[in-house]
Amino acid sequence: YQMASSGISVSYCELEQHSNQGAHLFRQLGLKPTDGIAILLPNHVEYLKITWAAQRSGLYYTPISTLFQRDEIHYIVENSDVKVLVTQSDLLSKLNPDKLKNLQVFLVDGEDQSNNANNWQQRRSACPITPIEGESEGAEMIYSSGTTGQPKGVRFSLTQAPLGTVSSLFSTRVALHSITAECRYLSTAPLYHSAPLRYNMMVTRLGGTATIMEKFDPEQAMRLIEANRITHSQWVPTMFVRLLKLPSDIRQQYDLSSLAFLIHAAAPCPVDILSLIHI
Repeated sequence: YQMASSGISVSYCELEQHSNQGAHLFRQLGLKPTDGIAILLPNHVEYLKITWAAQRSGLYYTPISTLFQRDEIHYIVENSDVKVLVTQSDLLSKLNPDKLKNLQVFLVDGEDQSNNANNWQQRRSACPITPIEGESEGAEMIYSSGTTGQPKGVRFSLTQAPLGTVSSLFSTRVALHSITAECRYLSTAPLYHSAPLRYNMMVTRLGGTATIMEKFDPEQAMRLIEANRITHSQWVPTMFVRLLKLPSDIRQQYDLSSLAFLIHAAAPCPVDILSLIHI
């Protein structure tokens, strides 16, 4: 996969090695299958390395929105009973140090001794690049928006099935959207949302290539579709609206013919908006 704006790319060899190292680190930290970690990050090059380290360790991994405030973040951290939190330094201000005492905190951009936060990459890089013993499938544990009360975590049962075991729902999604190793996927939304995270995990599991936008911009999205010959992409309706607000001469200057699947999620899309989308 590659990050759209920074241009940083991660090969499958690097993803394999770094996620193996992350899995070893989780084991060294005392985590066992069915334990949990949390990730409080924007779209960052380390994100999928962390989720794959948890996925192959039999762990639950809980993404947390960077837009949440202190009380919301701590509610999810405490409610999910996670043992490790991976974040970055500018988000530490959203955390209460007194509530981090039972957590092992890691930063992807340095360290902070005052908060007992270690550097994720440094600790991970000291671990073996080979798989851990007893790899088993983990799962994401994503929280609802909490519009009718406190957010609720969606927790799938973990049976410690061997790595590579997938659900019938996974197979249905793959067949429905014809996802193969030839897939070139454009990820437009924050990875702390369920659909972007699941689609990126699905594409990388199957050997496809993902381009991950750090922040959505409609013209950049079209530019990326043309430049990377994107075949699949997942948007939300408000992104379509932003696209349609661009001048027609800008919308028409990009070659979007490679795009086979344009998937929308998160909310119903008005028919009049769908009827105007011709990409």
